[in-house]
Amino acid sequence: MYQQESGERTVLVNELESALTRLQSALTEAGGAIDSIRSCIPQISALIEVVNTMETAMSFARQRLGAGASPAPAPLRAMPPEPPAQPAPEPEAIPAPQSTTPSAFCLRLRVGSKAGSLDLKAVDSAVNEQATVTDVALIDYDGRQATLRVWIAGAQDPEQVREALFAGLRSRLGGEDAADIQIDFEEQAAA
Repeated sequence: MYQQESGERTVLVNELESALTRLQSALTEAGGAIDSIRSCIPQISALIEVVNTMETAMSFARQRLGAGASPAPAPLRAMPPEPPAQPAPEPEAIPAPQSTTPSAFCLRLRVGSKAGSLDLKAVDSAVNEQATVTDVALIDYDGRQATLRVWIAGAQDPEQVREALFAGLRSRLGGEDAADIQIDFEEQAAA
């Protein structure tokens, strides 16, 4: 009887030892799977940022095409057609004196976000709050940076308009640590 109990105990101990070994193996595999998933978190985070950038760009494109479902600030306007070439004046014609302040000019605006996606709605709002802006064209946008042409009309001092636009962008996008802003005079635009 004692031998039978001892044999049953040995079988039970062996089964218990075998179950514990399988459990330990499963826990080791689960730990490896957890480590593998954790190593993918930066890639998943980067993918989320890319998807958010794409959604922002697609939303902006829908607004530009007039298919946006929600109201938004005034959309960026299309680039005006190039003015027709003017014939050269006759050699004996005396041109009228030109004022030192052009009646219209064009700015090239380059804006870049230093952290995350560039908020194009904030850029658009800052540009459109300037009363002298007559037209805007988005030239390039990659999610973090945008280049625009901004046409200005009126008898305003071009440098004052440039400074006001810069101040508006800076207030909406943040300080120098948040965004790069560059505004250059591109050309004198047709009146």
